[in-house]
Amino acid sequence: MRRRSILVVFICGLTVAAASWIVARHWRPSVHQMSDAARELAILCQSMPGRITSECIGISWLPESIRSLKPGIAVIEPNRATLVLESGFRHRGYVLARDDSKSSPGTALWRLYSRDDDQETLLCTIQLDPSRRLHNEEIVRAGLAGLDRRIAVASHDIGSYRQKFYFLIEFEDRRAARRLCEDAAEALPEHWWPQLTAALMDSTGPEALDAAGRFADWVSRHPSFAHWVYLAYFYDAVGDHEQACEAALRSAEYPIASGKDDDCDGRVLAYTAAHCAFRNECFDTAAVVAEGALERTGAPDSFYLDFVQIAAASRFLDGDTDRAIRWLQVAEGSKVSGARRIDLGDLGPLNAAIREQDGEAAKACVDSALTRFDPYCHIPVQTIRGSGQQDGAGKPAKRPSGPG
Repeated sequence: MRRRSILVVFICGLTVAAASWIVARHWRPSVHQMSDAARELAILCQSMPGRITSECIGISWLPESIRSLKPGIAVIEPNRATLVLESGFRHRGYVLARDDSKSSPGTALWRLYSRDDDQETLLCTIQLDPSRRLHNEEIVRAGLAGLDRRIAVASHDIGSYRQKFYFLIEFEDRRAARRLCEDAAEALPEHWWPQLTAALMDSTGPEALDAAGRFADWVSRHPSFAHWVYLAYFYDAVGDHEQACEAALRSAEYPIASGKDDDCDGRVLAYTAAHCAFRNECFDTAAVVAEGALERTGAPDSFYLDFVQIAAASRFLDGDTDRAIRWLQVAEGSKVSGARRIDLGDLGPLNAAIREQDGEAAKACVDSALTRFDPYCHIPVQTIRGSGQQDGAGKPAKRPSGPG
């Protein structure tokens, strides 16, 4: 009976997925919709100083005519725009391109194509005055209206606030971005993201000490593994290395788990805490965090070697060579699990560095390239912190947009 129920659920799910795929595959906007969308999209392209993508800011800020094409991903550039349909097929969507060979100083010729696999079909052609542009204030005003509508519908979805925040940072309205943190904290008082973000935004101005204290107090009142890692991340970003190590050590007191709405799992956070301590030369703390992760994550996995490297290198640099070597021996013994060999990489360089008592070589063996906690969608944390001044709206963003 249980098997039959599972089979029925599976078939129903497959049927719904297939129906959604068929609808997405055959749905086509009207000629009027395509023409309106192409014109609005071309005006946006002509208005943008650089590349902007929906990766962080979503699509709610786009004009309704463009959203009516049901894009899941949008990439807008001065001479081109790409819309990928939300059906999940990255090879289907629309491409708008300026035809420079047919354009003139007084007329810009734009062509909208549908894309399906490797085939492109011309849908419409429009002509625009190349000087037809939106001021940044117009883009921001219209974009915020769409983003606010999303928040009104989903006021307890942190993603709605994040997208608006990234939009405001993109257009450098830091005052509004900071107010948004307060709105998000009021709507979601138990969520870490507005607390961390507000603290970072205040960390370069006269309220820097108060900001750190407020966030540390919030973490103390909402203690968890993830929250202590976030506090370590904060202190590391503002240059308080001693407090960063202390917070990383406190995280080891709790079970490894992701924070609310994290895009990364608990092991990434554990590596972030261990690497933060290691980078700040708190080797005993780094070893404690890494060893705790090794003990709590069970069987060797893709993170195993990285934790072993930090644990062994930290013990060696902290003066306990015997313990460091034991970790390497444990790792070598874990490479074979039953009949299956686990690829843990090459521990030889670290082993040699420890046996040769070469501290610098041991440090170099710790993989600093492993993905760590990124709460801001590839936006550098120093961009979130700013320079202390509160900019107004209407300035084009200086940072390059991430990949679409």
